[in-house]
Amino acid sequence: MDVTALRQSMSTLFAAGGLRVHYQPVIDLENGQVVGMEALARLLDGAGEILAPARFLSFLSVDERRALTRAVLAQAVQDVAIWEAAGFPLSVSVNVEPELLTHDACLHCLTEIIGPSGIDPGRITLEILENGDFLSIASARQRLLEIKATGVRLALDDVGSAYSSLLRLKELPIDKIKLDQSFVRELAQRPDNLHFVHSLLGLAQGLGVGFVAEGAETPEILDALSALGVSQAQGYAIARPMPAAEMLSWLRAYIPAPYHGPKSLLGLYACHLRFSDTMKTLLMQVPMVSAAILAELAAVSPVSGHVASLGLGTPPIAQAYFRYQEAMAAISVDMAAKKPNLTTIDEASALFLERIREAL
Repeated sequence: MDVTALRQSMSTLFAAGGLRVHYQPVIDLENGQVVGMEALARLLDGAGEILAPARFLSFLSVDERRALTRAVLAQAVQDVAIWEAAGFPLSVSVNVEPELLTHDACLHCLTEIIGPSGIDPGRITLEILENGDFLSIASARQRLLEIKATGVRLALDDVGSAYSSLLRLKELPIDKIKLDQSFVRELAQRPDNLHFVHSLLGLAQGLGVGFVAEGAETPEILDALSALGVSQAQGYAIARPMPAAEMLSWLRAYIPAPYHGPKSLLGLYACHLRFSDTMKTLLMQVPMVSAAILAELAAVSPVSGHVASLGLGTPPIAQAYFRYQEAMAAISVDMAAKKPNLTTIDEASALFLERIREAL
């Protein structure tokens, strides 16, 4: 089927009421509680197949995409009210293309749909896809401020996929950033990506905005994100997107699992990355801390206990961690510069992470 025929086909399906809204849960990684849902547009074709946005969105006109976003928002607001009545006061997020925010009807759409529903606008988040030029133009900030004045929250989606928006992040009135799932899905194969995740998490914390990691597709990835200190996540390891009709039964059956420490090698990698960075920050801020305190911190670190609990008390991982503990206890201070010499501890930390990568 050529492009013209595909465009006509998708437009016909949408016009005929083929839109379906599915939802994927977002959980708090510390206590395991469900905190919200992401509303995801789907299209039902004539054969009964459910199409993801990649299959149809590009074939819809600008007006059709605007109508699609409005329809998803309207359905999401209705479903939030249903969940609340059932005892689940959740938030919901809706994807919005940046170009659609420039239309004058955007503000009217928000107030027209959210206002009569009685839902607190603060429980509605618009996820702005990090693509196109909208976020790099001067008028973007003013438009986003006007939208926030309605009470809704704003999230920057797929962060990391476009460098320009990262540069302007501090200037944009964003409440939350969502890490692009391409950095998360392959963590088991590329554990070094955790360094990038950790850096972006620190950026979010420094800016005072929320942080959500998408693409938590396996228990090991979920474990690593929890160990790293990521506050919220979504992905197949929690639940696949599902129709609204299945959502209540899923919520009632879901059992939160609070985080109690890493349960996998990938989680241990993340746990050490977080601990070692915390120690380096402490050493830079208090360079004259005593060797006795450093030795004690190294001995009682959360990583030490988890090495044993995971059954890793044999070489080479345990030996590498013992070397890291020794480096921590023996760290020296450059008296002239009044700064700690971190070379040995950096080398020991890198060796420990390398041993984990080898085991993975």
